[in-house]
Amino acid sequence: MTMVTVVTPAFNSAAYISAAIESVLKQTFQDLEMIVVDDGSTDNTKEIVSKYVQKYPEKIRYLFQENRGPGAARNTAIRNACGDYLALLDADDIWLPEKLALQLQFLKENPAYSFVFTDAFAMDETGKKGETMMQLKNPVSGRVFFDLIKQNFILSPTPLAKKESFEKVGYFSENRLFRVGEDHHFWLKVAHFYQGGYLDKPLACYRMRQEGLSGGGVVSRCKGIDGQLLVLDAISQEFPVASKKGKPHFRRARAILHFEMGYAYYRENNFTQARREFLLSIKEDWLFGKAYHTLFLVIFFPRNILIKRNEKKEVDEAQWFGNKRREK
Repeated sequence: MTMVTVVTPAFNSAAYISAAIESVLKQTFQDLEMIVVDDGSTDNTKEIVSKYVQKYPEKIRYLFQENRGPGAARNTAIRNACGDYLALLDADDIWLPEKLALQLQFLKENPAYSFVFTDAFAMDETGKKGETMMQLKNPVSGRVFFDLIKQNFILSPTPLAKKESFEKVGYFSENRLFRVGEDHHFWLKVAHFYQGGYLDKPLACYRMRQEGLSGGGVVSRCKGIDGQLLVLDAISQEFPVASKKGKPHFRRARAILHFEMGYAYYRENNFTQARREFLLSIKEDWLFGKAYHTLFLVIFFPRNILIKRNEKKEVDEAQWFGNKRREK
């Protein structure tokens, strides 16, 4: 019978880990185990998880290791997994009850696929659900490697994959430089060898935390982009044939990332850094029109006009999100 191992790294996750575990226990598919790897927490994560281990010893397992990062914690769980399939769930995210059942059915109906990923709701720190996240992305199915180069559309709490695909690609990188972007790096490796499918349903909730990289301002945003640039460099070295074949995809991906970093600086009125990033974007892909347009604005628009443009954009965005909430 098919069994699923849920892989959950945890670091100082006492505030959220119960919700993650409860969402696994509420799955309609129950031939599963959940391995929580405590990556050196200094809060009471251990005490909270241990209560679940005592109550559900056949479902929940707890492992402790010295702090080595989320990639290493995931790998510890994977090496101890008994499941035929592995599913990733970070300690601050949650699943909807039918997630595993629907994904297993999807893979059964699409035997060419080795992994499946889904949409997810954005969720704030209090657990309040917001918009779905894939409306801002362009997910595809099949041979997704080159599409995934340009945009990471595999949301971290959503994928389910055959265990053999994890073993084939050598697990997650434990390089400290990849503490931002190790998910993207891993799924690019999987997508290089295997086909994957997108199940168009929101089956998880991804928590947006202000102190983490999924929230925050320009500093965290630029740190995340630097991590994505490192991922592209690593994949280029690991798969030189694919890198050569897909050179336009890699160049466009780098152009987009430099543009996004430039725009982050632009919104903070740091025009020197913004110009630098827009120029790097054009250097990577001279056909990337957005960079030219925004570079023109940064160079020729007076500072006070740019500030007013930013303020108007923020008001327009707030009104748009307000309208979306009222529509619901």
